[in-house]
Amino acid sequence: MYQSGPLHKDRFKIAIKLEFLLKSGDLLFRASDAHGPLGIPFSRLVSYVTKCPYSHVAIGIRNKYNEVEILEINDEGTTIYRPIDWLDSCYTNKLKIMRLNSNLMTDEVKIQLNNEIDRLSSEDEDYDFTFSSPSKLYCTESAVELYRRCNILISPPRYLKEIVNLPIYCIIRFGGWFLSLFGKTVELPVDIPLWTPIDLLQSKHFYCIYENT
Repeated sequence: MYQSGPLHKDRFKIAIKLEFLLKSGDLLFRASDAHGPLGIPFSRLVSYVTKCPYSHVAIGIRNKYNEVEILEINDEGTTIYRPIDWLDSCYTNKLKIMRLNSNLMTDEVKIQLNNEIDRLSSEDEDYDFTFSSPSKLYCTESAVELYRRCNILISPPRYLKEIVNLPIYCIIRFGGWFLSLFGKTVELPVDIPLWTPIDLLQSKHFYCIYENT
């Protein structure tokens, strides 16, 4: 059964703020309770191993009617939410919104962003639970990819061994090897570049416009 998150009571009040505040291309950070294969609490594990209160990154949209929508690639695929629905599914009350620095947000970039948001939405990517599939995206990667298409690198990537501590790194490597013994090929992100929400939050190209703690 669906259960509302802690922002349920305040979702309309916050949604009104977003209606006046949000612009296309803004990045929204939240914690989610998405589950991966076998019911694994995927999002909470991401927050734990990356030491970040946020597990998901979404993209703000102003549609052709100037209404606010939120695009997020999660365990349901590529999804466009009404703000009240997106807020209702937040796992904690922590919420942060970042915006591209004004010196980078040229008229040309604004046009590119709108075009690439439409393109990203129409591509309807599935969620990349392994963080390693070349044909899928995970939520943070979708934000990086959006701005990459506009010739802006939000943040340089890191490798897993730079993100997690040694014991967790060894567990992940061992897990991939162990599954291979049973003929299961699972590509895990041990040797490929990655982005986490904390990398985007620390980007020098963005600044905070809203935070709910």
